[in-house]
Amino acid sequence: MPHEAYASAWRFRAFADTTSQPAQLRCPACPDFQGGRVLDQQEFVAHVHGCTRIPSGQNRTKAARVLNKRIVTIVEDSASPDATAEHEPRGYQHYECSKCKFSSTWGGDVKREVADHDKRCSSKLYRSGVDIELVLEKLRYLVDTTIAHLVCESWYRASIATAVNSKIAKKYHHYVEELRLVSAEEFVAAVAHSTGGLDKSFHDLLGKIGRATGLEYADLVEDVRHTVMWGVGASIAAAFRCTMRRRGG
Repeated sequence: MPHEAYASAWRFRAFADTTSQPAQLRCPACPDFQGGRVLDQQEFVAHVHGCTRIPSGQNRTKAARVLNKRIVTIVEDSASPDATAEHEPRGYQHYECSKCKFSSTWGGDVKREVADHDKRCSSKLYRSGVDIELVLEKLRYLVDTTIAHLVCESWYRASIATAVNSKIAKKYHHYVEELRLVSAEEFVAAVAHSTGGLDKSFHDLLGKIGRATGLEYADLVEDVRHTVMWGVGASIAAAFRCTMRRRGG
C-alpha cells in the first residue's frame, strides 16, 4: 500500500486530522454538497471516502473494482482444481445509456448489444450486474460485493446492522426477486465496512473460498481487509490531491 493511501486509511480509522492539508475544504467533485458550505477535515473525509465523483481515477467505484479483482486473483493464484473465478461474468451484466435510452437484455448477447450501441452513440454506458462468479467445490456462487461507507452522511446515524441489512436486502431484491436470474441459494451479497470490518456474509464467503482453495481463512480475511482499507485510503488521498490542485497548492 503506498504511503499516502496507508496514512489516509489509518487517519480515517482513528478519526485524526492531518496537518499537511487545510482545515477547511470542499469536495472537489460535489461543490453543492451540504449547500456548498465549507467542511472541516472530518466532514470532508466522511464524504469523499464514499464519493463516486472524485475525478482522479481513484474513488468509491474504483475501490470496489479493486476489491472484486483481488478476490478473483486470490482464487486464480491458488491454482486449485476445486475453485474458479470470473470477474463481471457474461450473462449477468446490464448496460444502460442515459442519452439514447439503450438498455441491454439480461442474459442476452450483451457484448454484441454494447458494440452495436457504441457504433451509433458516443455516450458512456452505465454498468450494473453481478461482480464475481465463483465455482467452489462444484457449487456455483454469484457474488455482489459492497463496501458500506458507514460514516457517510446518509448512514452515520444508523446502526451498523441497519445499514448492512438494508444493502443486503436491496441486492437480493434486485437479483433474486426482481430479475429472477439466480436463486437465493447461489447468490451472495458480501458486505465490507469502509473501516475494515467484514459482515458475516463476507466471512462465510471467505470460509468457502478457504475450503476450496486450501488457503488459510485468517489470511484471506486479512488480505480482503487490507484491500478494502487501501481503496478507502487511496480515495481519501485522491480527494485531497484534487482539492489542492484546484487551489493551486
